[in-house]
Amino acid sequence: MLFYYYPLLIFLTPQTLIKSSYSFIFSTHFHLNNLYHNNLYNNLYNNINDKNLYNNSINGGNVHNWCVYATKSKLKAVRKFTRDRPKKTTPAAIYPSPTLYYGNVHDHFGAPPEYLPIPVQDTLDFLRNGRLSELISLLKGGITGSELSKLLSDNSFHEALSKELESIKDISEFQNDDVSNDLYLYFDRVINKPEEYDHYVDKFYTLKRLQSYWAEREQKLYNTTFRQLFSRLRSIAYKMKDAGIPLAEFANPTLWHKYGVFKPVPNCKMVENYLKKHQIAIYFDIKNLYFRDENGEIKSNFENFFSKLDKPDDSTDNFTDNSDNSNSNNNTEVEDSYSLHIDKVIGETGFNVDENGRLPEDLVDRIVNDLSDLGVLNHQEPWAINLSKIEELQEQFTTEQSQHAYAIRDFYLSLKFPDYKIETDPYTLESYVNHEYRTKTYERDLLVKYKNWLKSGAPRETFKPMNEKYKHLAIWHSLSKNQRRKLVQKYIKTQTVPVS
Repeated sequence: MLFYYYPLLIFLTPQTLIKSSYSFIFSTHFHLNNLYHNNLYNNLYNNINDKNLYNNSINGGNVHNWCVYATKSKLKAVRKFTRDRPKKTTPAAIYPSPTLYYGNVHDHFGAPPEYLPIPVQDTLDFLRNGRLSELISLLKGGITGSELSKLLSDNSFHEALSKELESIKDISEFQNDDVSNDLYLYFDRVINKPEEYDHYVDKFYTLKRLQSYWAEREQKLYNTTFRQLFSRLRSIAYKMKDAGIPLAEFANPTLWHKYGVFKPVPNCKMVENYLKKHQIAIYFDIKNLYFRDENGEIKSNFENFFSKLDKPDDSTDNFTDNSDNSNSNNNTEVEDSYSLHIDKVIGETGFNVDENGRLPEDLVDRIVNDLSDLGVLNHQEPWAINLSKIEELQEQFTTEQSQHAYAIRDFYLSLKFPDYKIETDPYTLESYVNHEYRTKTYERDLLVKYKNWLKSGAPRETFKPMNEKYKHLAIWHSLSKNQRRKLVQKYIKTQTVPVS
């Protein structure tokens, strides 16, 4: 009999009863806990959707502390499993093919010719043979909107262009040519409103705008750096005054470099290096570098110029004169030299470029021989350039070979471009570089401001108090969280109005 009730007796032992009671308690607690949290989340959802929750909680209504459940703490190592964008369905194109032409012609500035559409033959005839061809040549040559407006003030020229433009418009309508219509719209604005559509006319318009933006930006940065340097200069000047050097004697840029006024900016030698590279073209008339003697052979004045570089003051009196002063006390080689100014008569022994912009063959041969002797070119292969030698000449620009190479370069450019000149103003040279490299300009402006500062009595730099906005912000950051909470509660009590 006990055999049949043995499993029940085992189950009813004290140990099994304790285990079963524990499991019952745990399961009951688990179910009740789920019900409790579900109720809390339901209340949270209802409270969030309640638009008047804030007013009810402030104005004596049923306060729901739902903010406790607004965020859920997450472990540091929990991985983010949500995506901000949908998954990619196609692989990325590494080498995408260019898009076909569509839209406006002006949207494809600088596009290759195979992507630029061609108008019909009738429109091409006007563009190649009509008065529009003259306008196109002007646009290609480079002209601004104001200059084109002066040229179009000629009524006959303007009327001829307008007639051809109307013909292109008729062609686009009758032959249904979109390209001709785009050309009509383009030339209509160029002819009738050139100054308003200067970006259509001037091919350097974008570069000019970028240059103006860069200049304005660099000027602002220059002013900021200048104020920092002047503040540093005043502090160092007072330290020198305490050391025994008067403020008036410290008005010397050499001392500023010595005592670290220009330490925040890089030490730039751009101006000095540029003037040393082109000193032959600066101290002498570079157009007299090559000349023809009595026998018609081409000779060089470089050795004569280079030997007088040690005394540039004497040499400038002799070599900066033009061909009008041919009776000066120069040597015979310089007397036989030539002048390359366009507005002056060039003699039979002088050099000039032809209609195609080419130099005389014997002059080119002489220049090639000189460059080959310098190692820039090769005698056997004059078309091959030694780039390593050019880099060496650029680095060692004070040597005789480097000076000879730069003299040949300046001579060629002065012959090829009559308006070419060497800029000797250091402040103009520094205007072409970034603000931190304008050392000479900083020296000039700091010297002027330093002298004016001395005239005003050399006042010390006054302490500038913090603005009210940042002052309150600093006080706010200095408070603790509890102090901020109390201040916010006081502020809310003053701002809330009880609802009747």
